[in-house]
Amino acid sequence: MDLPAFEQAVREAQLRGDHEAIAALARQLEVDELPTLDAGELRRAHMRGAPPGQVTIVFAPADTAPPTYPADLPWLRGINTSLLSLGPTEPVVVFWAAADAGAVAEQILSQSLAQGWVEAPGLKFPTATGARLVFLEREGVSRSLMMVQKGEHGVVQMTQGRSRSAPQP
Repeated sequence: MDLPAFEQAVREAQLRGDHEAIAALARQLEVDELPTLDAGELRRAHMRGAPPGQVTIVFAPADTAPPTYPADLPWLRGINTSLLSLGPTEPVVVFWAAADAGAVAEQILSQSLAQGWVEAPGLKFPTATGARLVFLEREGVSRSLMMVQKGEHGVVQMTQGRSRSAPQP
């Protein structure tokens, strides 16, 4: 789904007062529930209008990752993990909601560094108050880690995919 185009279509329909168009756009955001593939999965869904391989999976808190969780991604004990897979050759996005996003981000960073990931040189960006952004690289794959804390609520998002400059197999 092309999110900027979708947002533009919603704005245009709102300006026209076209309730039918707004309803049609809203249906694109509906999801089809899919059967879970493992007891460790709480939910598996596909957003209507998204590419067929794009699936969202919510994993239950557990000491170890279930078999359907990608082995190359960090696993955090005792926390819900939401994964958005964009397809077999596309990036993956993982979300963790936690009261202490900083502690979650440190666990992910620690696991990543232990697995041979290195901080990308020269990629430092100013962020909003309460936010942190880290870029990592390993063998032609990039990983970005964003942590945001607002009061008692925090979220950590990690995106992993092949670097644009990396040779494709």
